[in-house]
Amino acid sequence: MEKRLYRDALSSHRSEGYMDKVMGSIPQDFGPKGDNDTSLEARNISYSRFLSIGFVLGCGVPVVWFIVEKFIGLSGDEFYYRGIVYLYMTLVSIAIFMTVAMIIAVRIERERDAHMRVIEKEREVESLSNVSNELKRSFREEMIKVSNSAVAISKAANEKEILHTLIRTVKNNLDFDRILVLVKDGDRLVMSNSFGSTDRNLCDLNMELPYSDLAGAFAVVCREGESCMFSEDDYIPHEFRVKPPYADLDRFRSKAFMVVPIRKPGESEAYGVIAADRKYTRQRISESDLILVELLADMAGSAISRIEMNRNLERQASMDELTQIYNRRRWMETAEQSMKTVKRYGGDLSMVIIDIDDFKSINDTYGHQSGDKVLMETAAIIKEYSREADIVGRYGGEEFVILCPRSDLFSTVEVADRLRRIIGETSFGIPRKVTATFGVAQATWEEIETLDVDSLLSKADKALYAGKSRKGKNCVVTWDEIQQKLSPLHEQRVSAEVMGKLKMKDAI
Repeated sequence: MEKRLYRDALSSHRSEGYMDKVMGSIPQDFGPKGDNDTSLEARNISYSRFLSIGFVLGCGVPVVWFIVEKFIGLSGDEFYYRGIVYLYMTLVSIAIFMTVAMIIAVRIERERDAHMRVIEKEREVESLSNVSNELKRSFREEMIKVSNSAVAISKAANEKEILHTLIRTVKNNLDFDRILVLVKDGDRLVMSNSFGSTDRNLCDLNMELPYSDLAGAFAVVCREGESCMFSEDDYIPHEFRVKPPYADLDRFRSKAFMVVPIRKPGESEAYGVIAADRKYTRQRISESDLILVELLADMAGSAISRIEMNRNLERQASMDELTQIYNRRRWMETAEQSMKTVKRYGGDLSMVIIDIDDFKSINDTYGHQSGDKVLMETAAIIKEYSREADIVGRYGGEEFVILCPRSDLFSTVEVADRLRRIIGETSFGIPRKVTATFGVAQATWEEIETLDVDSLLSKADKALYAGKSRKGKNCVVTWDEIQQKLSPLHEQRVSAEVMGKLKMKDAI
């Protein structure tokens, strides 16, 4: 098409150049008076005048000479032959001017056709320009919508909020009647969010599909990571249809719909899918709708990936690398927050410090790998048999700490003694028994206002130190016991060695 347009423009240019030369050779009197317009209309008028005058001259001059000779009385053979010559001259002049007229008429017709083609092309260009401007305006509006949606999605704090924002932005930017989000959860596809402008039952639909061919388009799109879209007239293949016995899905049945994957960057399978249709308005779903939903879904996938990455980084920074429980810094921060909560709402608070007995000898005898295994399994036992509200952390080396909010001394001692027995009965893969000593301290609701984490930790540490001084260790000692032993009535019963160590501990 471009080559043909170029050829037409070239012939038009040549035609204009030729006709300009012809017009330049015509006297100015044959053109429109006082007008230098070289438009097609002006040229047609000049050509008509030129042909008319030329025809009159071609026919009139021989006739005029014939009349003049007749008037002056010429006769005889000379007149006869001269008349024949004039007659032939007239016929030849007419033929010449008719030929010139036909040539010029053809050229005028070609120029008119070229001019009409140029006008038609100009109209097409103007029409394309209008379409282009409309597309630019529409694209600008869509990009503004996408940028606003990206800002809203990026501000979401967690996956649930991201998916809720995704549905809201799709609903606000595109007039879908129903929107549904399914998230992959192991071997299932679970409904996370939904929107139904006229279908109230859709919001109550608790959909759960198997992550298999039974889920139809939902599983295919999630597995392959590629969108699908069907119109009213399309045949839906069997693999894209949801199979029985999932009758609840009839509420979302539709002949025209789209399913778009929510992909996290770098992963082949999708995190989930978003499905939408226009079942009630019966408006067609266009390619631009699909592209916009894909953009929003990719933004949601990137936001989910970023949140997971930040969560993993935060977890790595707050977790002990070996035991996978809170490290000392993170445990102290969490314990301080928990103590503030207890101070605000009231209640008791208990602290437990755990120390593995003779851990150095385990490392020296069986190697550091065996020692690491003892630490990991001990941390797992403490985490498993502690309460869900308890805050477990590694204090350092072979020491672990547990903060027990809203737990009195009796309950905390029971938990500590149960952990002590489980640790003592566990085989850690070494030919010796592993035991641990526990120090427990409590802050009652009357004392909690005057205590902080460090002071309570110091009490539990002193109780632990007293238990480590006992023969055989493997015991649970409370701060209350230490206070009783340090009272004047019981001080004489404590050996001088233990008293010296306790006083040294106080000094430190």
